[in-house]
Amino acid sequence: MIYDLRDKNNEKKGFSLIEAIVVVAMMGLMFVGGTVVYSNFTNRKEVDEATSKIISQLEIARSNAKAGILPPGVAQNQTNVNNFRYVAVTLTTVGVLTVASNHGGSNVYSTTNIESVNFSRALNGCDVCFSAGESKLVTTVPAPQVYTYNVSLTISSKKVPSIARTITIDSNGVIRRQ
Repeated sequence: MIYDLRDKNNEKKGFSLIEAIVVVAMMGLMFVGGTVVYSNFTNRKEVDEATSKIISQLEIARSNAKAGILPPGVAQNQTNVNNFRYVAVTLTTVGVLTVASNHGGSNVYSTTNIESVNFSRALNGCDVCFSAGESKLVTTVPAPQVYTYNVSLTISSKKVPSIARTITIDSNGVIRRQ
């Protein structure tokens, strides 16, 4: 009996230094892995939000063109209605997206800032113009003519360029997210 008590008193309690180091290292690896996953999630979310904003503005432009709705700053008179030819969407490389009609002056439907992502190209002039009444893609040079090709725009993360989405608009004005 005395022998048994002595063994119990000599038992070591707690963790060894190696066990503690292994546990701390495993916790560090789990933290780093979680940080990478969270960072990729937030980058994908930024790209998806920007893509949704752009598609929303493209859909507004297309529906305004099809319905023949003039911008708020343009007088709703017969001359302006008769001169309504297209709705243009422009996108600068710094992320300013503008939807406007072919009328001079106050012809803007909306302006949206999308600065958190990169774009494969800027949309200038009539790269994306929806024809009035039909909402097909048209060019304005020399006169409104229907496109025979698709327009694509790739949106990518500024931090991780491999995270990207593509928007394609076909000649009929149908907008697709890929």
